[in-house]
This record gives sequence, structure tokens and C-alpha cells, in this order.
Amino acid sequence: KIRVISCRFPVRAGKSMLGDLICLWAPVNAPGPLLWNLQTDPLARIHCKTRIWPNIFRCQPVLDLLPTDRHAKNIREIHFRNGMPLYVQGPALRSLQGRGVRT
Repeated sequence: KIRVISCRFPVRAGKSMLGDLICLWAPVNAPGPLLWNLQTDPLARIHCKTRIWPNIFRCQPVLDLLPTDRHAKNIREIHFRNGMPLYVQGPALRSLQGRGVRT
């Protein structure tokens, strides 16, 4: 089964917060490849640095799943110990073709 959820929000109403919460919920409750596309690569890097990683460090169940070598050069790609990868990137077709992620 595939569930598609569409949400309509006004500007600055917390849309990206839904993705932030899914990045914390999925590794613990429904592991599987997860890809988050943002508008640009620089924005994806900033979002990881300022939102995703701080949230992970505040969530003990997800923090327990981080690999011991979590200080990798690429902060936008996380491979949890349960085998789940999380990719955060800008829009690029070539980056999508080599990765299998859930829809």
C-alpha cells in the first residue's frame, strides 16, 4: 500500500517541520530509505546543519541508531545502524537515479 498525503499551507506555516519530524520518526518506527529534496544543495546543507542534526541529537531513540563514525564529511547523508539511509539534497535528476528510496 502507498499512502499519499497532500498538505496545503500558507507561507511560513511549518511545512518543513513535517519533514523534520519524519526524519525522527522513520528510523525508529518504519526504517527504509528516505530522501528529502529541498530547493537547492546549499539550502539542503544549511537545513541539515541547523535543523536535522540538532533534532537528532535531542531525540534519544534516533541518537542510539547513529553510527559510531557520525562525523562524516557529508552531513547530508546518514546511514543509521539499522540499515536505513537518509539523504537530504537539492533537486538533481542524476542524484535520484542511483538511489532506491520509498515513494
